[in-house]
Amino acid sequence: MSQKELIQISIILGVSLFFGLGYNVIRDDGIPLIAKKKVYEQADITELERNATKVKLEPIIKIVDLTMTKELYDRGFTFVDARDEIEFSEGHIKGALNVSSIQLAELISFDDPIVTYCSGEDCELSITLAEELADFGFSTIFVFSGGWPEWESADYPVEME
Repeated sequence: MSQKELIQISIILGVSLFFGLGYNVIRDDGIPLIAKKKVYEQADITELERNATKVKLEPIIKIVDLTMTKELYDRGFTFVDARDEIEFSEGHIKGALNVSSIQLAELISFDDPIVTYCSGEDCELSITLAEELADFGFSTIFVFSGGWPEWESADYPVEME
């Protein structure tokens, strides 16, 4: 292939790429070029009370802070630790479970609210677990962003195995 042909091919490819990407950007249903991370809203207590009692068609996942997590704990919500068995056995929120979605479905109703947590704000396991539980059919899931370290440092009830 001659240099002139290579230049022509490069120009045609460049123009095609330019128009293709441009068209994708202006379309409402264009393909995202960069994957977006899901962002969850911070929950407030009135919304919590409203959502925990009504029937929902779509699963709800909300991020909660330490204060709200303690309220949920005091109300008897089910807590699920997303960390591995070793970390769980070294210490966890008192009464928390460390089970799969299938095992959890055998223990509680799909309508029962759930709180997931893991090793703190840098840990994504609790969000991943919440999404799995929602996909499995659970309707109301709260993610405690502070996780085990924040709960433990607040001197709230814990268990060690």
